[in-house]
Amino acid sequence: MIKLTSPQLAELLDQPETGMGYQTVQVSYRDRRAPRIGTVLNAELLVWETERRTLLPTPFETLLKQARSEEATKFRSLEVLTNMRKEAGSVAETSTPADHEGPATDGDPEATEAGELFARFTAYQNDRRITPGKGLRPGTYATTEDDANNVATGSEAVERYALPDPKPAIFRFKIDPPQGTVLRRGTVRPAFGHQGGGVEVLFDNGTVDGTVSGPKVLPP
Repeated sequence: MIKLTSPQLAELLDQPETGMGYQTVQVSYRDRRAPRIGTVLNAELLVWETERRTLLPTPFETLLKQARSEEATKFRSLEVLTNMRKEAGSVAETSTPADHEGPATDGDPEATEAGELFARFTAYQNDRRITPGKGLRPGTYATTEDDANNVATGSEAVERYALPDPKPAIFRFKIDPPQGTVLRRGTVRPAFGHQGGGVEVLFDNGTVDGTVSGPKVLPP
């Protein structure tokens, strides 16, 4: 695991997510060695796709303190792979059988209705995708309030939204965007050993300030 530098964190926050709370990235090196694929959690902790994940249940703040940072200085760039999902230890395209609804990245842009509410589950109280003004950054994932009501615990959120971090996603944020906010809808595909199946929405342009509240803390 690698703790990313502050400039790299900012670089990732300017790019969209691959799923709720994470980004699948291709890392290019300054010395032109072969690129590598990994998953970045909350825009700051990189886990290689070949890396053992036995430590991931450790509290996130502890992992950040333990993670090495020297290798991060050798990176030339971090490219987020928005149309890829990591499954069974490899990276696979999010192609979907014809009889199933596809991911949000395949959805058509639409506008929210008046009073429509959404939710976002993460294991990180300091969710980096939420702006200082309590809006969402462009390219941020969430789910509908109706679908979120199927989740009673942080562990259920990990399973339903196929999250790569096994820590219970106990922090539930409420999102109340104004009418006409643009998003795309889809269905979470199985990934990271989780079933998926929940509704996902992608706010391509983010949301305006004052639209995010919480978090409500769920049981693990």
